[in-house]
Amino acid sequence: MAVCSFAGHKEVYDADMASKMQTEVDRLVKENDAVEFLVYPVYPSGMLSYFFLLAALKARTQYPQKVTITCVIYHGPEAEMSGEDLTYSYMSDKVITIDLENTKKRDPTIGYKRMLKWISQNSTHLITYFYDTIYDPGNHLGKIPETLEIISLTTHETETAILEAAQRMTEKEQTAFFKLHEGRTMSAVGEATGVGRERVRQLLSHGSRAIHLELTRRYNRALAAKRTGPRTCGIFALGEATRESLTRFKHIMECLASAYIATDIFIEQSYVSSGFLFVLENLHISLMLCQWSNTAIHITVLMDNDSLSGDCDDMAVMEAALCPPCHAVGYVNRVDSRDDFNVIADMIERMDFCVCNLSATPYGEKIKQYAAQTGRTVLLDINTMGNSTAGKRKKPLLS
Repeated sequence: MAVCSFAGHKEVYDADMASKMQTEVDRLVKENDAVEFLVYPVYPSGMLSYFFLLAALKARTQYPQKVTITCVIYHGPEAEMSGEDLTYSYMSDKVITIDLENTKKRDPTIGYKRMLKWISQNSTHLITYFYDTIYDPGNHLGKIPETLEIISLTTHETETAILEAAQRMTEKEQTAFFKLHEGRTMSAVGEATGVGRERVRQLLSHGSRAIHLELTRRYNRALAAKRTGPRTCGIFALGEATRESLTRFKHIMECLASAYIATDIFIEQSYVSSGFLFVLENLHISLMLCQWSNTAIHITVLMDNDSLSGDCDDMAVMEAALCPPCHAVGYVNRVDSRDDFNVIADMIERMDFCVCNLSATPYGEKIKQYAAQTGRTVLLDINTMGNSTAGKRKKPLLS
């Protein structure tokens, strides 16, 4: 069995990262009888982890018998899971918590650095995204096991853009940058430039801001050129609105809206008056109030056209009853439908994501098979995720 994880910069500078990541993940799944993907939130946060998680989720939807997603969480014995930890655990099949020995250093990245070492020791394949020319002291692998297969997603075009952006540094910063790029150590760079090691670090850290700013502008321009609008999310067969199910639903929907811009929401009619819609309404309000967010969700209730008489007045009454709380009403009319699976099938065929509780519907197995066959959506089951080995601990492998 292959065990695959990822490591790299928190920031992403290549606009085609999603497709490149998906290509490598799909290749691994096709070449192996079974693949376990180790996912984890990057401290403090990073888009690369979301790209890897999304690729793994798509692979699991298409190959449910071959793919397992394991959430790996690291912390000291008294720490608790953060909100992001919970989100990743709810989207995974199982959870492993690794205990890392405490350190006297007050460095918040220590745990993450040790996580990288643990990941490299416990994977057969590692998808990496490291540009050596970018100064990133808190993000490196160290010694890599000989048995670990490295799959790099970096590009020559972005490497060239980094070197061009370095021209925006001051003269001293450029000197330190290019000498480090030649392969010299920090101490050797300090000796060559006549400054101490700490001053070299300051020059590289400050100069890297110019590189990051230029690469971010380049990335946003490329992303804007290819953007087609928000992603869609279908919601159906959620079962009873318990505290546990609502908590899981909340974390998953927040992640889909913020990380993947899945803000075009379609919900099956029977859940309009449920606690699940209340969660969506709160999410809509919080996104509207966030100063950093320029997005808001749009909720459409989907219903079977056969449930209406077809009379315009009947449809107007229905829309008046449902809007608000929803923003619009959509109708599904499938001429090949022979049961009440048609609304679910329509969502699976059209949505980027589908959130459901497979244990709450007699169509559970049919939904999994149809999603795998269609290959369009990412299926998220709020009932089973993160349950199989939640709380299991591995002995510390690191000193």
